[in-house]
Amino acid sequence: MSPSANAKSKKQQLLDKSKQFKEALSNDFSEIKEDSKTIGVAGAYVAGVLAVGYLFYKLLTSGSDDESYEPSSKEYENGIVYVNQPNNSSIFNDIMRHIALFLLGIAKEKLTDYLRNRKSSSED
Repeated sequence: MSPSANAKSKKQQLLDKSKQFKEALSNDFSEIKEDSKTIGVAGAYVAGVLAVGYLFYKLLTSGSDDESYEPSSKEYENGIVYVNQPNNSSIFNDIMRHIALFLLGIAKEKLTDYLRNRKSSSED
């Protein structure tokens, strides 16, 4: 083999290796992009469930409570201040507990589905 033919074949080999690395890098980038998208969607689901739960809780517990209540001097003259605290019934507390458990169950299902999908995609 002549030196120019050897150089051309070596150049072709290097170009082929470069092309293989470029394709592998492109495939890896595509996989990372898909994984990031999946993580983002799962995170959005969880954040949405938590936001809806929080808003629902605030809706049910909102009232005319003034948290920055300061007693007047007349109310405080005996040294005793009576503060009206909201009476939450046991039924209301049970409903709130069940709603919280329901929302946490949805979040748990979404997270386990995501982890299962991620594990199966990493095994493939």
